[in-house]
Amino acid sequence: MATTSIDRNLQTEKRLRDFAATLSEKDRRRFAAIEATQRGHGGITYIAGVSGISTRTIERGIEELDHLEDDPAAGRVRRPGAGRKKIDSEMPEEKNLIQCIEFRTAGDPDEEDIVYTDWSPQDLSDRLSLVGRRCAHSAWSL
Repeated sequence: MATTSIDRNLQTEKRLRDFAATLSEKDRRRFAAIEATQRGHGGITYIAGVSGISTRTIERGIEELDHLEDDPAAGRVRRPGAGRKKIDSEMPEEKNLIQCIEFRTAGDPDEEDIVYTDWSPQDLSDRLSLVGRRCAHSAWSL
């Protein structure tokens, strides 16, 4: 049974999607840009439909390809400053929690590290949100 050109196109599109899925977001954007420019007129729309990448992302990839020599993100996955922000090393949540329950606690005279409070997990969550810390009440184990 001979393969038709439609079958070859479907296989090529599947290989393109599978390969793009293994790339970082920057490399995927640039790969899609190269594929789109090779196809000429309508290439951006075609590759966007095949890969699931937005046309604007592909256009941004094309712009990046024109300026590879002065790429500020060379060797990086994301732009400098992008991505999730670092967590404070001194655990401000713990300080905020201690400040919130400071006047509603009792402790064990023999164990300084053991403290008790009469507030429920929901009360603790509400108090932390008042000082600007988001916290779900389900995060506190009983």
